[in-house]
Amino acid sequence: MMMSRLLTISTIVAAVLALPEATSKQIPAGCASYPSYNADTGEAGVFLVKVVHSEKPAIEGFSDTSDYSVGIGAQGRPYMRWGYLTIPSRNDIAKTGLKCSGGILRAWVDAELTAAGTPTNVQWAPLALSPYADGGVLLYKIEGDEVRVYEHYIEEEKQPGLFLGGYDDSATWGLKYVAPHATDPDGNYQMRLIRTTEAVGVNETRGLVKIEGF
Repeated sequence: MMMSRLLTISTIVAAVLALPEATSKQIPAGCASYPSYNADTGEAGVFLVKVVHSEKPAIEGFSDTSDYSVGIGAQGRPYMRWGYLTIPSRNDIAKTGLKCSGGILRAWVDAELTAAGTPTNVQWAPLALSPYADGGVLLYKIEGDEVRVYEHYIEEEKQPGLFLGGYDDSATWGLKYVAPHATDPDGNYQMRLIRTTEAVGVNETRGLVKIEGF
């Protein structure tokens, strides 16, 4: 009897964690299909994104934050090489707002560092997917591949919400824990868009990244 109960619980958990077999349909160009669209400005937002249908229940529903890479320039002065969106290991920290402007997804982020290495110059920075074959990270301050937004359909029934993706119309993200470091003392889960031709990476779990209006 106990074994039967355990098998039933395992089956339920597996069903909850499984990614839905959905068909992706890219939304039209522009910002009109995003939540909180303003026809007067042609912009949409502000909104967050969050992890859903995750194979790691501990971060299910967690929203985005940002991190960055530091370089050392002339006279030893630090500078921000690039920034990227990530998922925090705690969901009670400040989140990174997004909006659609000029048909491009943008993040409200610090874009520079002071001479002391403190983030500054907050702005709406365009987002792009890493152009490198082993990339998939959602970046700013660097040119890359287009971030696309999709509706999901299961057996021709539209599912609620919009989902981030791109490349070859993939919307499946790999989530991998990164230990605390200089620019993120709490640690985070790096988001990497997995191409349809790629396998899940070592220590990665899968999930979807859904736009959440507020």
